[in-house]
Amino acid sequence: ETFGLSILEGMTVGATPVLSKTLPILEYDLFKDCVTFSPWDTFEIRKAVFFALSNKERPDYRYLLQNNFSWRFIAEKHLNLYNELLSKNLK
Repeated sequence: ETFGLSILEGMTVGATPVLSKTLPILEYDLFKDCVTFSPWDTFEIRKAVFFALSNKERPDYRYLLQNNFSWRFIAEKHLNLYNELLSKNLK
């Protein structure tokens, strides 16, 4: 799937996501440990899914998601950006 809720929902409960190597979501450091595959290689897809299913749950994913995608985190980033822009314009 592309960057969608199912990825985040799965990670919230500790599941290891299996993502196509072509997804822009992989640019976020948060997803660097995810299992990836080439969408054109069925053997690689199968291997990635079986690998993810054999992994233990990752309860730390919930913490990582809360700290990177919560309303509070995003609002703080926006506020900091606006303050930075305003301070530059006032000089």
